[in-house]
Amino acid sequence: MEKPPVPSKSIESSETVPNPNAIFEWGLMPANTDLRTSSENVYRQVKTAGVDDLMASGVVRNAGSAGVGKVRHYGERVYWTRGKDGEFHNVQPDHAVLEAPYAVASARTVTAEDLVGIHTRNEAGVVENTLTTPDSSEKGTEAAPQADSAPNQLSEVRDRLGLGPKE
Repeated sequence: MEKPPVPSKSIESSETVPNPNAIFEWGLMPANTDLRTSSENVYRQVKTAGVDDLMASGVVRNAGSAGVGKVRHYGERVYWTRGKDGEFHNVQPDHAVLEAPYAVASARTVTAEDLVGIHTRNEAGVVENTLTTPDSSEKGTEAAPQADSAPNQLSEVRDRLGLGPKE
């Protein structure tokens, strides 16, 4: 019986790039009231450089992939925590908490347009969603980011974080 031909290494793979996100269930979190979480969303705390990279690349990456931190042994993995109804996520000074839909993060790379919020502390130390427009926050509702307005919203986030205009 004849053996099938050995595949050539020049043949391109039809496999898609694997999902870089690793989502952990809610674990021990410090008691706080910074940011109420939802089981429908995932959360990732990053330094302000992570927000810069998000604006430049348009996707959520880890520090090593973004070139702003040490490349870790876990490669391209981006770690998220799934929210838990009735629980809170802390927001550290000089950090931002990215919030995205669980369904998106469990399926593919999270983009800037997918984000539900970028939560930071303002000068008074109050946590605010910097993707919320001033008009919607006055009415007590948060507006989800629109795909066409994401670049303007990201520019506003830079201003609020005191990062200046993107070069």
